[in-house]
Amino acid sequence: MFYLIILSLVSAVVTELCSKDIQVLRNENQILRRIVTKVVDELTEHKNALDELIVFKKSLENYTTAKENERRMHDRRQTNGPVIAFHAFLSKSISALGIQHTVPFDEEITDTANRYNPYSHVFTVPESGVYVFTWTIIIKNIRCSTELVVNAAVIGRSYPDSERDDENDTSTVIVLRQVAKDDVIFVRVNSGCFSIRSDHYGRSSFSGWKL
Repeated sequence: MFYLIILSLVSAVVTELCSKDIQVLRNENQILRRIVTKVVDELTEHKNALDELIVFKKSLENYTTAKENERRMHDRRQTNGPVIAFHAFLSKSISALGIQHTVPFDEEITDTANRYNPYSHVFTVPESGVYVFTWTIIIKNIRCSTELVVNAAVIGRSYPDSERDDENDTSTVIVLRQVAKDDVIFVRVNSGCFSIRSDHYGRSSFSGWKL
């Protein structure tokens, strides 16, 4: 009987101790959960800050690259000298142009090197290099073949074709060409250009610039 009483007391004490230990463990678990939550929040903040730094670094690199490219372009322009470019157009519609006749682009808009002659309608190359030349021809109710000439060599052709009274046609050609100083560039009639249109609806024009 005494043995059972002792066993019962021991069991009660153990149960009480276990209950206290469980409560302590629960409290510690709650504390650990709060700590883990706080750490996770801090890690999230650090990750967001790191992402912002990465974005800022990329933006700074792009800005630096753009500025460097801009500086190089500026240095290249300084090395290559001033811009060389011209643009002229027909001041009015013209007719009765014979074969081999130079198209008279007489209205000069741009001529940075002062090498386009609005009277002879010829551009004289001021310095050797690679140039872009382009010309636009507008016609109505005709066919018109024109060609771009360097000195005596044909380097490009245009052939707009308009066969009805109410039909206009436009042709624009772009030519990239290595030319030498004092070469002469002009557009001339190849065949069939009885008239070329140039008015407030559209301008036939001739342009060029050095790359």
